[in-house]
Amino acid sequence: MHILFLSHYFPPECNAPASRTYENCKRWIRRGHTVTVITCAPNVPDGVVYEGHKNKLYQSENVEGIHVIRVWTYIAANKGTIRRIINYVSYMFSAVLFSLFVKRPEVIIATSPQFFCGCAGAIVSRLRRVPFILEIRDIWPESIVAVGALGNKWLLRVLEWLELRMYAAARHIVTVGQGYRQKLIEKGVRAEAISVITNGFDHEIFYPRQSDEKIRQRYNLNHEFVCSYVGTIGMACGLEVVLRTAKLLKNSRRNDIKFLLVGAGAVKEQLQRQALEENLDNVVFIGRQDRHLIPGIVSVSDACLVHLKKRDLFKTVLPSKIFEATAMAKPIILGVEGYAAEFLKEANAGVCIEPENAEQLTEAVENLANDRQLCHSLGQAGYEYVKKHHDRDSLANDYLDTIVRFSNPASKQPRQEDAAMIWPPKPSISTRMKENDTMKIINVVGARPNFMKVAPIMTACRNSEAIEPLLVHTGQHYDEKMSDLFFRQLGIPEPDVNLEVGSASHAVQTAEVMKAFEHVVLEHEPDAVLVVGDVNSTIACGLVAVKLGVKLIHVEAGLRSFDRSMPEEINRLLTDSLSDFLFCSEQSGVDNLIREGISKEKIFLVGNVMIDTLLNNKSKANKSNILDQLNLNGDGYAVLTLHRPVNVDNSITFGRILDALEVIQNDMPIIFPIHPRTRRNVASFHLGNRLEELPNLRLIDPLGYLDFLKLMTSARLVLTDSGGIQEETTILKVPCLTLRENTERPITAEIGSNRIVGIDPDKISQAYRQAINGNWREPQIPPFWDGCAAERIVKTLLEENLKVRSEKASMVKHNDSTERVLVTSGGGFPG
Repeated sequence: MHILFLSHYFPPECNAPASRTYENCKRWIRRGHTVTVITCAPNVPDGVVYEGHKNKLYQSENVEGIHVIRVWTYIAANKGTIRRIINYVSYMFSAVLFSLFVKRPEVIIATSPQFFCGCAGAIVSRLRRVPFILEIRDIWPESIVAVGALGNKWLLRVLEWLELRMYAAARHIVTVGQGYRQKLIEKGVRAEAISVITNGFDHEIFYPRQSDEKIRQRYNLNHEFVCSYVGTIGMACGLEVVLRTAKLLKNSRRNDIKFLLVGAGAVKEQLQRQALEENLDNVVFIGRQDRHLIPGIVSVSDACLVHLKKRDLFKTVLPSKIFEATAMAKPIILGVEGYAAEFLKEANAGVCIEPENAEQLTEAVENLANDRQLCHSLGQAGYEYVKKHHDRDSLANDYLDTIVRFSNPASKQPRQEDAAMIWPPKPSISTRMKENDTMKIINVVGARPNFMKVAPIMTACRNSEAIEPLLVHTGQHYDEKMSDLFFRQLGIPEPDVNLEVGSASHAVQTAEVMKAFEHVVLEHEPDAVLVVGDVNSTIACGLVAVKLGVKLIHVEAGLRSFDRSMPEEINRLLTDSLSDFLFCSEQSGVDNLIREGISKEKIFLVGNVMIDTLLNNKSKANKSNILDQLNLNGDGYAVLTLHRPVNVDNSITFGRILDALEVIQNDMPIIFPIHPRTRRNVASFHLGNRLEELPNLRLIDPLGYLDFLKLMTSARLVLTDSGGIQEETTILKVPCLTLRENTERPITAEIGSNRIVGIDPDKISQAYRQAINGNWREPQIPPFWDGCAAERIVKTLLEENLKVRSEKASMVKHNDSTERVLVTSGGGFPG
């Protein structure tokens, strides 16, 4: 489907409409749809075009797969009335004009405010003869009257007439809260013509994290309790209350509390000037920030302020700031009445105050500053609530379902059963399978390397209407850094089932996974189970599937180290021998499987799903500030990972590797995100003193995927015993020394940037010298490592399933020769 989206605002602007539009559109792209956004040159809120952009008649760019068209507008700051209306109207004319030259869409979406953007959507819909869906994020022009920005009664009547015409032109209206829905109904819009899809948060950007101490130091926050407001500092926000509160705090000598106001807007300069005149050094102003910097700023906050003026209209509002702050586990001080207050109480995510009441704001911020445990509990409760109900992935999927439904010509008149619903919940997977005759596939993930492999597969499965994917997390890796963080950053949906087996010996862990997974397979009755890699979860779930007669799919099949002392090698051999579909990442995998007697019909060379994830996330990783956090900018450094039992479970072997590292760390820092297993062995082998003798070997906690990818990308050298890192460094063209005697990924050493050096200190040191002196082979990219492996896997599964169903159909006939009956095994593969 081609979606044409009209939005006055779009990144790098970081206000709520820009963020919502961008986050939804990029997810629809991942679902396989085409999205064109018509917007203008970024200039909000100051009316100054951002650096690197121009206000030209027509500009085109690609933003993460979104075709973005920027059109000319009359630029005006976000204040005043006449110039802003000219700005809005100029966008309407430009958007309508250039929409006529866009490839014909199946649906047009326009987001309002600004108001004339919605009018543009209605006009384009009529000209292009395609359905129009109107997104309402504020009741305009009523909202500008509420803040005193519009007093001309004649102009107001004209705008109100246009408002009703705009509603009538829309086939369907999507709004962000029940309060807005009720307002629209009061204005005469049919209840069945409105869906509510709330704002949410992007878990790839907003998640709990440590306070960024560099930001604290930059703004002289020291050890104070920080209450921040992040967003547009506009007329509706009523932030004068912050200055009155700051004055009360200063008079009562509460020097341990500071307010942080982040953003720009119509009243920012006025507030800043007043704070300076009144010597309110407990209020810190930060100007407009790029969106990727906002999480770091929120991380230094102890609480977040969300505030609007005391107006009846704002009782319908549910500000997007709430979701981003709670997603980072920050408690909210809320000065908004109505639906927002009800939301906060239900989530138990903060404290409600009367809007514009400085005394109540003072009391609230003092109470939180005095009780840090209360802060933590409110923040954690809010985080758990929004993670469950307001994740952007599920909201974007619901929005897309609405678009598909109401872009259908048959949907012009809403059905009676849809009336007064927020949006009906999706039918269960089993119900959809019966209705659509789809394949149900359980995708298994367990340990860190699995997460990067499953992420693109889940996306490709969800983009296909013929596959119903379930995600099962065995819980083999279960801590924040090794599991939860990867799910958020890679956009992996919350697992349908989490077995939570935890760590144990190989035998116990495998057995526990098998016991728990058997119940899942019996309950969900899948057509196939898909496993990736070579961890204990892979073989355990594979055994269960085969014993229950379910087809087994192995991704990353055929890799061999030919070292049976490695538990992973045993897992690989056994899983491949059981599998019905074997998807290989490199030619050596195909050759190994054929040599082992596996039928060629089962084997498919599709490429490397790890590389799909790397290429999909490389631009996001480049925005990571991990180098700043580690003070590495401008310095050469190496990266080290160690976790294989053969290296870290033997004190002698571990010691030999440390001997080699001693030489390297004399030249450059070695950053060592240390695996929990390795850290435990450092203690049990009493190697603490040995590590202290290596001052440039810097042990840090495990990193999230994006931070670690950035760390590798900028490194001069990587030392590892990980198979996946050998592949990633090949794509990044970073020299890699593999601290093993073998590799199951030979292509990385044959044409990639990898060299197998073992654990001999002299051999490691020699290879290190060659790498930093540039005496290294120019690496090549292996075939099919192009970011499309997951798509090939899904395409192959669909083709093979269709082939099986066609063969079965040709074999089964009704006794009446004039009638044929198609028979399949459930929705998918033959059982």
